[in-house]
Amino acid sequence: MNEKFTNPKKLIPVVWIILLCVVYFGKMQNIIERGHISYFVAEYVIWFFVGSFFTSILYLYFEKNTEINFLKSLMVIIIFSFLITITLWLLLYFPLTYLWDSSLWFESFTVSVVMMTFYTSGFILLFWLLFYKNFVTVKKSNKLFQEKLILEANLREAQLNSLKGQINPHFMFNTLNNIRGLMREDVERSRRMLTSLSENLRYSLTKSNADSIALEDELEVVENYIDLAKIQYEDRLQFDTDIDQKTLLINIPPMIIQMLVENSIKHGIAKLKNGGFVKLSSKINAGLLEIKVVNSGSISYSENSTELGLENIKKRLKLLYNDKATFSLNESENTVVATIQIPMP
Repeated sequence: MNEKFTNPKKLIPVVWIILLCVVYFGKMQNIIERGHISYFVAEYVIWFFVGSFFTSILYLYFEKNTEINFLKSLMVIIIFSFLITITLWLLLYFPLTYLWDSSLWFESFTVSVVMMTFYTSGFILLFWLLFYKNFVTVKKSNKLFQEKLILEANLREAQLNSLKGQINPHFMFNTLNNIRGLMREDVERSRRMLTSLSENLRYSLTKSNADSIALEDELEVVENYIDLAKIQYEDRLQFDTDIDQKTLLINIPPMIIQMLVENSIKHGIAKLKNGGFVKLSSKINAGLLEIKVVNSGSISYSENSTELGLENIKKRLKLLYNDKATFSLNESENTVVATIQIPMP
């Protein structure tokens, strides 16, 4: 829709023109009988400009004070209606009545006419305010919808980044090269590693577009990834789990644990000369699924770090659970603790 028909600021003169026409249509017979058409035309024009001026100020006020409630808004309208009425007296009722019939001055200064002017101005302002509030609500709704679209795009980007992390040439080369070296020592284990690699790739290709997956399925691919990582890190990598059996069937975003474990190894264990441990745990805590990945080391980000990936985890959680899910990354006593809390279905 054209902006001038949706923007409340640009609709201010339109609202005043239409509603003043309604007001003056009701008193048209009296205007014709009195024969002071030019006076009422002047009154209409001045009322239009005065009303539009104060409504523009009112618009700026509401733009800067978006959180005020209805009662305060009503008080502001009353004040502005009073200001419009006073201004009309000063610009029209006092000086201009002497240019036509002096009796108009007495008619315009009666309490009933003054109150009618006050009520009419208030009604027009209230009408415009309701339109303005509706406009703000629709605008906010559209903004939330756009943010959701952006978050959905970030979700797909995060999944693609995770997928790339699984099948990028560097990862494939290192893994296949390690398996090739292992084949001389243990053919059976090499076969199992190839199976783990194929399962890992299959999971990335088939599950990356899903919004959720059972935790036990995610754990399976994590175990495959750990098996592959141990070929490279051998005894430097100690992996342990503490999984509550009640959590196995709970749905979680795919690859979210995989990304945390991969991050803990690449930016924790890999930087320690003597290696360290990674511990994955899950439990139900206060009605929330709590997933923790604890690893030796400290929090540090480099040019090729997964800081973007961790930020995408937050965005994915917000997209899927709004503010009901949380993610935190903390360092304590030479260990890094990544914690995700997801609401139970």
